[in-house]
Amino acid sequence: MWSFYNDKSHQIWLWWAIDHDDGTPIAYWFGGREDADYLELDKLLKPLDIKMNYTDGNWTYSRHIEPEKLTVSKKNT
Repeated sequence: MWSFYNDKSHQIWLWWAIDHDDGTPIAYWFGGREDADYLELDKLLKPLDIKMNYTDGNWTYSRHIEPEKLTVSKKNT
């Protein structure tokens, strides 16, 4: 999810993780759409031992998540 302030040159993204069993948000981070912002969310998720990640096509996921734990699709995201 993204939005902006003042104008579209000031974008901010909501990175969030939900439990797919019940839809409960389990972690979130506001920032850009870059590696450093994903890594902040990842710090919050590390203790949870996530088995599978369903993501959009942002390149940063494939750089930081093991391929066997990553599904890139609009379904489940």
